[in-house]
Amino acid sequence: MLPRTSRVRSQAAGFTLIEVMIALAILGMSLFILLDMHYNAMHAQNRLENEVKVRNLLSLAVGMSEVEIAVGTLKDSQEFGDRYPGWRYAFDAQEVEPASSSSVQTTNAPAFPGLYDVLVTIEDPDKAAVKLQYYTVVRTEAAQQGATGDDETDADAGGGGPPAAAGAPE
Repeated sequence: MLPRTSRVRSQAAGFTLIEVMIALAILGMSLFILLDMHYNAMHAQNRLENEVKVRNLLSLAVGMSEVEIAVGTLKDSQEFGDRYPGWRYAFDAQEVEPASSSSVQTTNAPAFPGLYDVLVTIEDPDKAAVKLQYYTVVRTEAAQQGATGDDETDADAGGGGPPAAAGAPE
């Protein structure tokens, strides 16, 4: 017969099947939670990278549209190039005209020479669009002539004197 101490050791050694199954269930739930958190973090990173790319491309498109407006192009559509394949931008600019009810306006020049209302649209490769509307002041040669064309003529005719005194009889 076996001594009593060895019988107790054999019963106390190891884990029961239920203990192992509970430990595996806890481990499985922990892994599931960790994998879910990892997936959510990667998804958030992808969204953030896309948002940063869109904002950078909007900034780039705004700069390019202002340059195009300065040279006289009020509407254009182009791709961003090899660095951003499939990404496109388009802009449409319109010079802001004065309100028709304004009685202060006496010339045909706009009330805000060089002020443009611009709509910039960015398209990703999947054709999803992001739009940005803004105002910009671009001092083109035509806008400068429209804003100061009559004043320069009066100042030149007056011989360098003040414009009000230039046409006054002596």
